[in-house]
Amino acid sequence: MNQVKRVDWDKYRSKLLPIIEHTEKRNDHEFAFQIDKALSDERAFLFVGEDGFFVLRPIVRKGITITEIMFAYAWSSNAIDTYQMLIEELALKAKASAIQLRTVVVGLIPSLVEQGFKKEAGNQRIMVWTKEIS
Repeated sequence: MNQVKRVDWDKYRSKLLPIIEHTEKRNDHEFAFQIDKALSDERAFLFVGEDGFFVLRPIVRKGITITEIMFAYAWSSNAIDTYQMLIEELALKAKASAIQLRTVVVGLIPSLVEQGFKKEAGNQRIMVWTKEIS
């Protein structure tokens, strides 16, 4: 499995923010500013590997910790399949009881279902998917 480490956003921002912004435009789903702000304010964490990167943000709702996958990107394959097990391990270390993500990409649905995510909610375009972990 590819080595992944937590890194400082400031050191990677100039290289990775354009990828996030390009994905935002391609998917017609605004999120780049929110990710940049969360990483800059250290409310989210950047993990970089040989094959890509992902951004996680812990959220506490009604006393329950959820790890939000704000963004995941892999150059050579599906980011869900590449990073899912590691993200779950990190979320469990953070004492999260679930992981959650938002997407407009319909093509991700089969991978999300296969990985055990359940569609929770969302507006007409943006789907919210959650997976309970333990």
